[in-house]
Amino acid sequence: MMNDAELLDALKNQRFQFAKTYAKFAPHEYIVDEWNKAIFDEMADRIAHHKDSYSENWRNFGTFYKYYTFGGYKFWICGCILNREPVPPHYFDLNGNVVRRV
Repeated sequence: MMNDAELLDALKNQRFQFAKTYAKFAPHEYIVDEWNKAIFDEMADRIAHHKDSYSENWRNFGTFYKYYTFGGYKFWICGCILNREPVPPHYFDLNGNVVRRV
């Protein structure tokens, strides 16, 4: 289990792959669980259990995913892939807390 500071540091040092397939209609980045099991497992646990995680319809395609916003990104998991996309800064207060979900 990582604390927030450890997770932020790990995420800053992890290279994420840009998802070229979705570049035009859903730009985001991802890692596969085998690239960094510690980050994948930590985020999977937070997405599944954190009080601030939430579900929403993905791009209005009728597929619902559970999300967790952390460190300026919105994270979700699809199988063995951890995805993230930047959250616009105006969704955060001055302390970095989410004030409005995307």
